[in-house]
Amino acid sequence: MRRVLLCSLLLLIAAPAHATEYGDLGLHGRVQASDVVVVARVVDPTLALVSVEWALKGDVPKQFTLVAYVDGFAIPTQRKLLVANARELMFLTKKGDAYAPVQDQYGRMTVNGDQLVDSFRAESRNLSQTIASIQRPSNKRQRTDQTNDTEQARRRASSDSESKR
Repeated sequence: MRRVLLCSLLLLIAAPAHATEYGDLGLHGRVQASDVVVVARVVDPTLALVSVEWALKGDVPKQFTLVAYVDGFAIPTQRKLLVANARELMFLTKKGDAYAPVQDQYGRMTVNGDQLVDSFRAESRNLSQTIASIQRPSNKRQRTDQTNDTEQARRRASSDSESKR
């Protein structure tokens, strides 16, 4: 019995040590968790000001401020600071007048040419393929919504013509 209590106590003590770790949501998990997904350029790192080059999901102003963009619990050498003129693919949620990356700095991927650096992957991703993959589900969703709207309109028209008989 003492061993069980001791093991339980050790688990409770060890749990907070893992509180700052993040699980990999995967690309589409990040997209789903985001209000907006953008390819953006860092304009001013000291003000956390970012300029949107391409909005892949959601409505976002041309420029906005980032908040909570660095994991404050990470050791300094592992913190992903903003770099002037750097391009990033960002998965963001709206926070008042600003935007915060999903999972702090892990919602930001550095763009290097046509490659993306993802904190959860050892090898880089291809930017073009990643963008195509992000846009595909939203296009499919739009087509599904349009099909559903068309079907609902058809049903309404059918029920209206039956009620007029």
